[in-house]
Formats: sequence, C-alpha cells, structure tokens
Amino acid sequence: MIESRASNAPKRAPSVIQLGRRLAIFICLTLFLAIVMWLWLTWQYVRDEQLARMTTTVRLVAAHADHYLGSLGNKMEILARDLVPLDPLSRPQEALALLKAFRDAQPDVVGAGIIRADGQVLATTLPSPRGRLPNMLSNPEMRADFESALRANGLSLGRPQPGAIVGNWVIYVRHTVRDRRGQVRYLIQIGIPLEKQQALWHSLGLSPEAVLGLLRDDGYL
Repeated sequence: MIESRASNAPKRAPSVIQLGRRLAIFICLTLFLAIVMWLWLTWQYVRDEQLARMTTTVRLVAAHADHYLGSLGNKMEILARDLVPLDPLSRPQEALALLKAFRDAQPDVVGAGIIRADGQVLATTLPSPRGRLPNMLSNPEMRADFESALRANGLSLGRPQPGAIVGNWVIYVRHTVRDRRGQVRYLIQIGIPLEKQQALWHSLGLSPEAVLGLLRDDGYL
C-alpha cells in the first residue's frame, strides 16, 4: 500500500537552478552551432572568391601570353618576308642587318638567327664563343624541338633549354619559312631568356607571391 502511494505521488518540478542550467546549455550549443556555421560560410565565401580571382588571373595571363607571342609571331613573319629578296640560304651574312634591327626592336629577346633545315646555323646576332656556328641537331636536348619546328607552319615555341650560343637558359621561338611547294627553306630563331619571361605578364599587377607558368600543349612546363 505504501509503495502504491509512493508511485502515485506527483514528481517534483525542475528547480530554477536546473532550468537555468538547461537554458545556459541550450544557449551555448546554439552559439557554438552559429559560430561553426558562420566559420563554414566564411570559408566557403573566401574560397569562392579566391577561385574566382584565380580563374580571372589565369585568363588574363593566358590572354596576355597569347597576345605577346602572337605579336612576336607576326613580327617574325614580317621579318621572313623582308628576308626573301636577300636569299639568306645563299648570302646569310647579308641578312645580319635585318636580324640585328629585329633584335634591337625587341627588348625581351636575346639573339636572332637563321638556321637551315639540316640544323646548321647560318647567321646569328650573337658572337659564337668557338668561332664557328653550331648545328642544332647535334645537340640531343634541342633535336626534338627543332624537328618539331620543321613540321610546324609558322610559329613554334620550344622548351626552356640552355642556349646553344648564349649559354643561359632561354625559350626558343622559331618561325618556319617554306617555299611554294611547302618545303622548309630555313627557320628564323630567337631566344627569350627565362629571367625576362615576366614580360609576358608584368603589366597585370600580380602580387609578389604569385607563381605562374606557361604550359605547352604537350604538357611541358
């Protein structure tokens, strides 16, 4: 009988202190979740902003590089037309004046030369340290790029390599000149020093911490 009365007795209501504790726990959990949500949304916003800025920067760099190399290619094509009356294959030394004028007009270029299809350099604005001009095909590191340029029409961009004459690392840019039958007559070659490659994007206002590169369509950096 006593047990029945005890079981039927009303339960005690939570005290004010207990209610206060529960309310405090609820408020803390709510604040914690709100802070976590705010941090996550902030991270999402910053990430999206950085991705958008990076995408814009990459597009600007690509457009600037394309414009720079396209302009350089057009100038090399004009040089090729100017060289036609001089017949560089027969009288390569007579072409030196035009090659030097082209080099002087391009502050980011080191050296300009004419190369036969067999790889022999015929004329160059750079002094040869050994007194004789090299053959590009005799250098295994340059053979692949040179043979690729022989198959190209117009402008071709080489890999960064130590210069055959200048010695420093350069990016070779070549313009393939063909006759009316499509046979290669010679190549016009210039070098862009790696330390001057920032000319491709110096006007973009990038931060000093930015790291950029050019990737060829074959995946070579």
